[in-house]
Amino acid sequence: MKELVERIEIVGGHSSHGSITIQSDRFTSNVQVDGSGVVHRTVQPTPPAARLVAMARHPLVPRVAKISAFIVAEFSRKELALFAGLIIFVNGLGYLLPHFNRTRSLAETIGFNLLFWAVVGWRVRLLISPWHAAEHMAIATYRRLGSVRLSDMRQASRVDPSCGGRLFAPILLASYLGTAIERQFGLNYWAGYLLLVEGFLRLDEAVGLDRVPVFGHLSRLLQQYVTTQEPEDHHLEVARHALLGLLIAHNEERMAGADRPEQWDSAKTTHT
Repeated sequence: MKELVERIEIVGGHSSHGSITIQSDRFTSNVQVDGSGVVHRTVQPTPPAARLVAMARHPLVPRVAKISAFIVAEFSRKELALFAGLIIFVNGLGYLLPHFNRTRSLAETIGFNLLFWAVVGWRVRLLISPWHAAEHMAIATYRRLGSVRLSDMRQASRVDPSCGGRLFAPILLASYLGTAIERQFGLNYWAGYLLLVEGFLRLDEAVGLDRVPVFGHLSRLLQQYVTTQEPEDHHLEVARHALLGLLIAHNEERMAGADRPEQWDSAKTTHT
């Protein structure tokens, strides 16, 4: 890959069953495997407005807006709908249960939520975890070595301190604290919730939530036992295709000198 480009900046990624997306500072590359084993790769430029907000460094730019711009730029419409539904549902648990079932004890509320997240975790472990691990290993290999070789990816760790899962506990905690603040002080739940999330995001930017012991340990445990498991070569190959899509797009942009490249669609390749 020496003929492609100098090192590019990988800013994130996400995975679902049969699909891996990796995002640079200028492009989003998605690779999906259909039921017949054919790999489809689509690489799109990040919308300028989303890129401007997501990369903003000014302290007055809300970090909630930054992460929202990043998610909008990276996720498909279907994924955005699922993500929004999950956020609404999680916050509904934190908001509705204390209001509509005041006889429920704290232990019962915690038990209900643990049961719900256990079911979600089981589904993630069953369907998504090897794809998620492959995404982590491909990104880590490229960041550390600049390599896209499968042999190097196999040696990488599937546990990534910067995984978005580090935000799971803070966001869930913000939901319950928002409810408590509303009941105690009368502050609107959503106002309190967003302020708390903004605070956690700024803490993450300043010191890294992975460096906060409780959040860092929980993130590593979730990755180790729930959200990732050792991938097979075909999982890594899909992640490699997504990474190659970014390198090709950056190279084509550099060669053409284009500031606003059109969408790139690679040819279909057979996945084995």
